[in-house]
Amino acid sequence: MKLQTTIFALLITLISWGQSLQPTDSTALLKVHVESTDGYPAPGQYITFTNPETKKELFGTSNDTGYFELLIPQGITYDMVVAGFKGEENRREITMPAPGGPYAMDLTVTTESAMTLDITFKTNSAELNPNSYAEIDKLYDWMLSKNNVRVEIAGHTDSDGSDASNLKLSQARAESVLKYLLGKNVSANRIVAKGYGESKPITSNDTPEGKAKNRRTEVRILAQ
Repeated sequence: MKLQTTIFALLITLISWGQSLQPTDSTALLKVHVESTDGYPAPGQYITFTNPETKKELFGTSNDTGYFELLIPQGITYDMVVAGFKGEENRREITMPAPGGPYAMDLTVTTESAMTLDITFKTNSAELNPNSYAEIDKLYDWMLSKNNVRVEIAGHTDSDGSDASNLKLSQARAESVLKYLLGKNVSANRIVAKGYGESKPITSNDTPEGKAKNRRTEVRILAQ
């Protein structure tokens, strides 16, 4: 996943906020806008800000417009991470201005909107291949550590076959992953399965390599 950040600060002298949160003399209002790499709002992105000294963690999840806001102490350099079950590969340092009055901070984060599970199924089947379980277990372990997170398991196919059969197969494959996680006692209200069939290709279906990339199962965090 790719990540770029842009940040700037505004010193607020007269406060007339439309936001639900209000900055203070010691905490800044951080307004986070999350975009996909193709420039669209990226909902459901779980972003953490960790104080490296105290290890205290603040977090937010982008809504359907790719936005969230939080109050964050001033004068600290935070480790910012776009969280994912495969680790903290998207780490950046974000330095908050020194205390000096109410501040509003705008932060734009560009990232991929979903993570692809490294899993496979038997041909034309929703039965998981045995080597797929280790990857789903990584997702399970991550969900245990982030017990406020909800996820969508999204199934996708290539363009071979009819639209209807591809939609049915992708739904069944997503549900196979869901059932495995439910069997490990993940709460049913924390996970949904949705098949998209061939409607959301990430590359051309004109080559075997392209078809292989389009036959995928993704996970994305749902906006809270």
